[in-house]
Amino acid sequence: MSPGTEIGKGSGRLLGISTHTAKAHVAGVIEKLGASDRTQAVARAFDLGLLSARSPRAATR
Repeated sequence: MSPGTEIGKGSGRLLGISTHTAKAHVAGVIEKLGASDRTQAVARAFDLGLLSARSPRAATR
């Protein structure tokens, strides 16, 4: 696992999967995006248009 890929126990529970599975998915995303950590993966996803910024108000609707 790359540095910066620590996933809290709550993340897996929230998704209904084990922490181990959540970590494996995060590691796979990081690898596929060619990033070295979660921060780089998010930046790369924005660069590729896979993510877009939303206002906090829009996220709660």
